[in-house]
Amino acid sequence: MRRLLACGIQVAAEESNFYDGLVQGLYVVISDPLPSAAQAAAQLERAKACGVTGQTRMVRRRVAPH
Repeated sequence: MRRLLACGIQVAAEESNFYDGLVQGLYVVISDPLPSAAQAAAQLERAKACGVTGQTRMVRRRVAPH
């Protein structure tokens, strides 16, 4: 996360169990929503230039029970 923030990419982290279709028990680094898959891929390339590997993926966040 520090590397991404240093490169100007705003991110947050959450546990993967809040998302449908992701492996449980991991942390997910989330960037700002982007309007297209092409822009998400471009942001991932920026992250790679900062020494961060990853993937782009659209997933739905589960609504937590109250």
